[in-house]
Amino acid sequence: MSRRVGGGSVFRRKDGYWVGQIELGWSPTGKRERRTIFGKTQASVVEQLKALAHSKELGAVQAGKVPALGAYLEQWLEQAAKPNVRPSTFVSYSTIVNVHLVPGLGKVRLDRLTAPMVQRFPNEKRATGLSARRVQYLHAVLRRALGQAVVAAFEGHHLEGLVTVILGLGLRLGEALALQWSAVDLDHRRLRIVATLQRLPTQDGSRQWVLGEPKTRQSRRALPLPDAVAAPSRASGRGSG
Repeated sequence: MSRRVGGGSVFRRKDGYWVGQIELGWSPTGKRERRTIFGKTQASVVEQLKALAHSKELGAVQAGKVPALGAYLEQWLEQAAKPNVRPSTFVSYSTIVNVHLVPGLGKVRLDRLTAPMVQRFPNEKRATGLSARRVQYLHAVLRRALGQAVVAAFEGHHLEGLVTVILGLGLRLGEALALQWSAVDLDHRRLRIVATLQRLPTQDGSRQWVLGEPKTRQSRRALPLPDAVAAPSRASGRGSG
């Protein structure tokens, strides 16, 4: 028996896995498209399906089309930010989006936006003379918007959690791979970066993964967890990792 969730359906297969499906509509080629999500628990699939339905409402997920970041940010401002924040905050968000984010990253498609791009952009803005506080706020707005997008191209993918954390927090790959549950505080929605995983050369010419401390003091930091990053963690439980 299937269960309706956020415009989609959830059911359990004979092998015990849970499956979620949502219709995206008709593609330009006349093909009806749907997105399928798999999980070990009903709760995890329901959470993912709700996030996907929300992304669909915002325009981040469309049949036959992946929007550019700029188009998504404009929809995010009107449909997600405006109804939920104070007018002064909305004006501030709009300025960040229109003056900095859209001119800088607006043409990049959501499925082609990478963690290095997200990490590099604030550094580039800082190099133009923008204050450190303003750059930090710019980065926070971008993280919040991306967190709500839930990076639609990876919905249901086995690396979805990793990609969500990297893009939602702007982490380097080595920082994300080195994360452990001891660094996560879900009650206070914070995450500490205290280690990094690097692939270093060995004496015989091969490479091996080495867990170590961040290179600089600035790299050791605490970050707030956006809802889209923290919520899936609650739903899926603290399994392995």
